[in-house]
Amino acid sequence: MISSGVDYFRGGFDPIDPDLDSTVEQAQKKNINIWTIYYPDSGHVGRRFFRVFNSQSNLSRLSEETGAESYYLGSGVPVDLKPYFEEIQGHLENQYLLSFAGNGGNKGKFTRIRVTTEMPHVEFMLPASVFLPPQ
Repeated sequence: MISSGVDYFRGGFDPIDPDLDSTVEQAQKKNINIWTIYYPDSGHVGRRFFRVFNSQSNLSRLSEETGAESYYLGSGVPVDLKPYFEEIQGHLENQYLLSFAGNGGNKGKFTRIRVTTEMPHVEFMLPASVFLPPQ
């Protein structure tokens, strides 16, 4: 997703985006990684430091909690998007499906998982929580 992260539907300057939690939850339920690239807004709203900081933070949170990464270089326009796309492509070419069993109860539930390996210098990217479907 290439976005400024600015929420034009709700407006306001709150540091908490009310739609972010539900978006993360839906992505986690469907096992969707959301990679984000910050691209500033051309209007005056997107040039305010506080708004830019909050927008980048929300994009970062969206990516990290769904098992992906967020890309940005300060608050300016990226010179070239190609390096971001190449890095994302490298991640997509090296992903693996992890399956596990668990009891989601009657409605399903979110749970945190921990993934480790005996191999040194290996880093895992995974969502903050996974959804265990109803039994």
